[in-house]
Amino acid sequence: MAEESSGQEKTEEPTSQRLKEAREKGDVAKSMEIPSAAVLLLGLMTMYLLSGYMISTFEEMTRHYLANSSQLTVSTDTTISLFKGSMIYSAILLGPLMLAVMVAGLAANYAQIGVIFTAEKITPDIQEN
Repeated sequence: MAEESSGQEKTEEPTSQRLKEAREKGDVAKSMEIPSAAVLLLGLMTMYLLSGYMISTFEEMTRHYLANSSQLTVSTDTTISLFKGSMIYSAILLGPLMLAVMVAGLAANYAQIGVIFTAEKITPDIQEN
């Protein structure tokens, strides 16, 4: 019985019309390993190339906060100001790396499937119950 065909094997190639309809629905073959590898490689390359900049920015941030630590008073206003400053330093420090990783992920996905905008994959099917 294992040698018998289950009837689910495809014997003919899909027509161009079916391929077009499947693409419009968002049914395309896509590998998750390619974008993951691209993000990893470009992230590591970016960290290597920008390591001097990242280290000097982190040193500057640390010096700034340690030099002003004796003058800080804890209140709502100073806490919010300190938080805003920390977020700005963090954005300056990690922004280039995050941008490079985002571009790598988008480029790798675009290289595989191109641009597809469809809401059919995320639209809930009420009749499925």
